[in-house]
Amino acid sequence: MRSYQREEYTPWSLVVPGALAVMLGVLAADVIKLGVGVVMAKAAIESFNESVRKQTTPGHLPARRTETTAVVNEPTVSYGPDAFSPELPGPIRAKQEKLDRACIGGAVTLRRRNGWSQDMSAGMPQRCIATSP
Repeated sequence: MRSYQREEYTPWSLVVPGALAVMLGVLAADVIKLGVGVVMAKAAIESFNESVRKQTTPGHLPARRTETTAVVNEPTVSYGPDAFSPELPGPIRAKQEKLDRACIGGAVTLRRRNGWSQDMSAGMPQRCIATSP
């Protein structure tokens, strides 16, 4: 057997093989990740195609629902934006006249102990027209 001396080794004789081993390990891990990604993408595409195939009929039209809905052709009545809006004073005049209702920002508001709040008795703010500031 031959014994190696310290002078025969250079610093690069240990660094290069270690660096190559790390690079090959990273490359192998990336190849494995890529393979797993391809398999998952292929499965997702097949699942999507199968669901589309179930939803379409042979004539390439979307599948129809079994229940039918009756279509009522009633004419829609369109009123102007302020056709039924009440005319109320603004908050300053309502406060001067000690009224409980005022029009603030185009919405009917009610006086409360700590200020004004929108009238939500119909489930949504009611429109109004302010006659004063």
